[in-house]
Amino acid sequence: GENEVYIAWRLDRDHNNHVYFTRSTDSGASFSTRIRVNDGAYSTTDAYLPSIAVDDRGVIYIAWADTRDGDRDIYFDKSTDNGSSFGVDIRIDNTTDLSYQTDPSIAVGDHERVAIAWEDDRNGNYDIYCAGITATTAGDLDRDGQLTHVDATIALQMAVRGEYDDLADMDHDGRITSLDATMILQAAALKIEL
Repeated sequence: GENEVYIAWRLDRDHNNHVYFTRSTDSGASFSTRIRVNDGAYSTTDAYLPSIAVDDRGVIYIAWADTRDGDRDIYFDKSTDNGSSFGVDIRIDNTTDLSYQTDPSIAVGDHERVAIAWEDDRNGNYDIYCAGITATTAGDLDRDGQLTHVDATIALQMAVRGEYDDLADMDHDGRITSLDATMILQAAALKIEL
């Protein structure tokens, strides 16, 4: 919203760094209770250098450098409830050695498409790497984190109106039809995987 301020930072508690988040809805006059974002072990993980982005629906995305795997890697998480909670951390880089990945920068576009860039020394020099991810499940048209009959209903409405959203195009034919709605409904009932 217009008066909202989002902050992510590294906090050193008991000689361990972790990423925390807070939010203000009154232009920074007051802030919510801070919550820890990263879910690495409290005493063995250092998480730091957070980067934050918020999309037009209020979904909050945070990327950071993290040592839980014995070196520095890039991790990511998101909140779909205005920062009251965050999900399970996702490791972004794919290195298997003890190289360093650090200084992430995050940006978000349409349909919860997220780009994360970082410095990476896997080749002996620091290069810039980037990963693009879609943080929304295919078929989750109301973006509530789960597939239900509501998503199938939205797909049917889109089909009738001739609208298009790639999250609704389950059969990837470039249009939304009743087949897409049926596939979403079947996935909601755990009959098929999308």
